[in-house]
Amino acid sequence: MRTLFAWALILLVGACADRPERPATSGALASIPAGPDPIVLRVSRGGGLVAAVQYPNLDSVVWRSSFRLPPLARVLGYNPDDGYLTAVDTSGRPVRLDLRLGAVVVPGSAGAMQHASADGAILYAVDVDGEVARYTPVGDRWAITPGSTPAALVPLNDGSVVVVMRNATDLLLRRLRPPDSTVVDSMRLEVTADSASVHGLTVGDRMFLSAGSKVFSLRTRDFAIDVDLNVGAPVRQFVTSPSGDRIFVLLEGQTAVSVIDRFKGEVVSKVQLPGTPRDLRMDQLGRVLLVRAPGDSAWVIDMGSTTLIGALRTTWRNDLPLVMADGAIALVHGDTVTMASSVDLGAVRTVADGAKDFWYAMRWNGFRPRAEGLDEPVRFRASRNSGTSREVAGTLEDSATSAAAESTRADSGAAATPRPRRRARTTFTVQLAAVLTEE
Repeated sequence: MRTLFAWALILLVGACADRPERPATSGALASIPAGPDPIVLRVSRGGGLVAAVQYPNLDSVVWRSSFRLPPLARVLGYNPDDGYLTAVDTSGRPVRLDLRLGAVVVPGSAGAMQHASADGAILYAVDVDGEVARYTPVGDRWAITPGSTPAALVPLNDGSVVVVMRNATDLLLRRLRPPDSTVVDSMRLEVTADSASVHGLTVGDRMFLSAGSKVFSLRTRDFAIDVDLNVGAPVRQFVTSPSGDRIFVLLEGQTAVSVIDRFKGEVVSKVQLPGTPRDLRMDQLGRVLLVRAPGDSAWVIDMGSTTLIGALRTTWRNDLPLVMADGAIALVHGDTVTMASSVDLGAVRTVADGAKDFWYAMRWNGFRPRAEGLDEPVRFRASRNSGTSREVAGTLEDSATSAAAESTRADSGAAATPRPRRRARTTFTVQLAAVLTEE
């Protein structure tokens, strides 16, 4: 009996060894990284109130805005420190959402040709006359007229802005620090003759630009160039990794994504694709790169190995497909949003009628429940030693009490004990902001 059992076990092991491996289709997901809460904002594509859910609980709303938003087209920027999110609606008008108050503000006008925001709070716009304007959350407006319409605006994380002017042979970069209108830095970059369009973005302390067949990387603190590369063909679009160490470029007439190493300043690899790529979208955590394919599909590139994982069927919109905090990719199938794994591309879950909403994923702790006492005015408990408390505070009550005591002692004929003189108070000035020009 033992012999028969042993032979059966050996045959079972052999059968398992001869079976070919198949990729898992259960939809393997990564764990959500620690840090601020993963939040997904959803608003009807026709406009309405914004609903926030804490991912992955997409059915549990933790917050709603107080005012309605117009139909959104794309998000310009988001700042987790201040809780501002700035977007552009389908009519080309900018919209700022205050996530702390739920308020909606429309800065600027709908006639602007360009909009840019680095942090979701400060909005820059270029109107049809070429004027560059800045709008802040408190309603301040600052504007300059550079002389001609800028080719691009690149807001920096330090509050300054780079106005990019273009001619046939070079780019002129002018850095300003509003509300001052004086140019604090400038640089001229030689470009190729096919520099029809200019793209710019900021990652950390680096500014990235593309013009024609050239790709640039500059340090924002001193305007020093660390990448000046001719990639051999006009750049259609580029994105960077979250750290800015790698630049992923789409070139005209090529069916590959070129990968530039910022430290080497050269193309280090190319990811060949089955067709012509049309758009790029980077995962916020840098795990995968989504590439828009011809038709209703998207290619998924693994960032770790820089290899093509496969293709997924989806409609490509300004908000979707989108990579979630656990690596799931939200795909559009009609009115349904389908979640697929970025590891094995297996299906995870579906959200009925989810595609009727505009989606935006972010990380923020501002929607956590607050204790009732946190919203009460701060009250300080008085010390039992009232004399010490008044002495430290130095209030008028202290002066009046001392005068009354001196008068009482004088009336009683007792010798008055001289009070020690207080040390003169020191006044400090706290500087909250500075303009680095004398004017």
